[in-house]
Amino acid sequence: MPPLQVESLIPEPGAARLVMTGELDYTTARDASAEVARTLAAGVDVLDLPG
Repeated sequence: MPPLQVESLIPEPGAARLVMTGELDYTTARDASAEVARTLAAGVDVLDLPG
């Protein structure tokens, strides 16, 4: 499986969608967590993580 990639989309002000593809495991969880934290720190009120 390919390494984790995260695409951040802003469908409307105050909202974000993070689309993660690849393998999410103990070696990539820190990267995923950091991206979520960056997105929330940017003032996003609604965060969508589609499955």
